[in-house]
Amino acid sequence: AMLIGAGGEMRRVAWSSREDYTDWNFASTTNTAGFLDLQTETPLVIAGNVREGTLVWSENRAFLGRYIGLPFIYGFDELGTTRLYSPNAFAEFDGRCVWMDESGFMAYSGGSMQPLSCPLSDYIFSDIDPEYGPRVAHASVNGKFDEVWFFYPSNGSTECDRYVLWQWSENHWSMGTLARTAMFPAGVGSYPLMTGTDKHLYQHEDGWTYDGFVCANNVFVASGTINLPGDEQSLNITQLVPSNGGNYNLTKYTLFTRMTPNGTERTFGPYLSRSDGYVDTRAIGRDVRIRICANEAGDWSIGRIRMKISAGGRR
Repeated sequence: AMLIGAGGEMRRVAWSSREDYTDWNFASTTNTAGFLDLQTETPLVIAGNVREGTLVWSENRAFLGRYIGLPFIYGFDELGTTRLYSPNAFAEFDGRCVWMDESGFMAYSGGSMQPLSCPLSDYIFSDIDPEYGPRVAHASVNGKFDEVWFFYPSNGSTECDRYVLWQWSENHWSMGTLARTAMFPAGVGSYPLMTGTDKHLYQHEDGWTYDGFVCANNVFVASGTINLPGDEQSLNITQLVPSNGGNYNLTKYTLFTRMTPNGTERTFGPYLSRSDGYVDTRAIGRDVRIRICANEAGDWSIGRIRMKISAGGRR
């Protein structure tokens, strides 16, 4: 067993004797109990497991503890400077670890840590509540899919009501609205479990609906801004061709366009799919973003979308 802040010493990591978690006699020469005071100016916060040993965070640094054998048993190497945003805002998977830092996201793998690039960071850290975020933000592996979920409270909220999701095998990010105060991954059970702000326990990734939640118009995915090719002329978007493989009746498409980066945004749609999957549209602009929304509960997906575009008049 390993403790941080052992004996009231804020920088101390201590461990019991091997295979006897009741033996903490550090003065004994016949057991393997021991302790180390880490070289950090701030208190230790929490620890997690990785393939190479144990990650330990202080308020401003991260350390890796490794088993080195007698006579010292454990040694700790400083990995670098980082500020864990919240004590529970980290998740372990496949011997690795990712966490929310005060300035972005960090990842540990193979003995070192490095920043984890997230295109949503600017939005997240401007949206998170500065008072309650450091208290209640949390993270967990999904377990059923290759995903880590980070939950945080939006500005003005006292409980987590937003999430950002990292899919590590394909390295893409997404985000959404969901009020969950804790999460436990699939593994022991078949599905991940989450607790709601209503104090109920929910089983996720099972079926197509949320208990008491209307899917139509509320379940959606949206792209960022797409800069269309061309120089001065406007562009007509007359058709979308998604590669979703079927269930075309379950989705509808809305296009939002601008003529200039700071211009007024116009809304076109929503448009429904034809029976063959093609989506006929009538939109004009220079920059476009697309929102795909559920019409009803069901199994639908969106692959690569092609757009039929023709030149319009000069802007």
